[in-house]
Amino acid sequence: MNRRAIIPWGLSILAFVVILLAESIRIRTGERPLPVAWSASGMVLAAVVVLRWWTVDEGRFETAVQATNPLPDLPLHPRRYLNVIVAAMVVGLVATVAITWNFYLGAGIYLVMHLCLMAAFSGILHLQPRRIWRSVVLRRPSLLTSFWLIVTPLVYVLFVYNGPLTLIVAPYVAALGLMALVVWLGLAYRQRPLLFRVAAALGAASFVFSDALIGHMVFVDPETPLVFLISPTYVLAIILLSQSLLFWPEVLVREDAPLASISRRE
Repeated sequence: MNRRAIIPWGLSILAFVVILLAESIRIRTGERPLPVAWSASGMVLAAVVVLRWWTVDEGRFETAVQATNPLPDLPLHPRRYLNVIVAAMVVGLVATVAITWNFYLGAGIYLVMHLCLMAAFSGILHLQPRRIWRSVVLRRPSLLTSFWLIVTPLVYVLFVYNGPLTLIVAPYVAALGLMALVVWLGLAYRQRPLLFRVAAALGAASFVFSDALIGHMVFVDPETPLVFLISPTYVLAIILLSQSLLFWPEVLVREDAPLASISRRE
């Protein structure tokens, strides 16, 4: 393993262990230790900061993204992905804290997080429907991933909807579904490592699952026995979404050379 990947890997694993600890305390005592739960999101943010500015070689990442671009006449913007994915995790940490005080405020901030995630992935994926439709490589996979436009509203209707008042979260559900669709479009970029693409896709799916559970708890059944899965599936989601680059070893800083010298050569 690349030695520079050890810290983000370690922080991510620790974040998941911490959120499991927080949920085990909730199960035993009936009270959720909020600072412990919040610290898990903080660790994921720390991991993505380390990944962005210490583990990933920006020059190598730029080269790798453009080399695997199925529409080479339309350049991508890898730096946008690197920077905005950090911003998304910052917003997510704020939302994690805010939602414990006010559900609707937290949901609104999480909606901003989904917009940030879509903006981040727009740096490494083509999102223009016309260009996607004209591409032999991208057309069929994009049609397959559009199932999220059906699945997400269906999940909302089955698990969250409980009268007209619950329509207030419809904009959030739309943003959540679009985020999942955008991330899953990355599966079509088959020249990129499979684990990199699958990790991000599973992260988006885990986010949808977590939000379905919290919506069910808030609007349908506050005593749902699945409440203990909400936070772990959320933390798993942000780990997979923000740390998927660890599965693309070619874009990491080489262990035999300093970052600055590599960036100049690239």
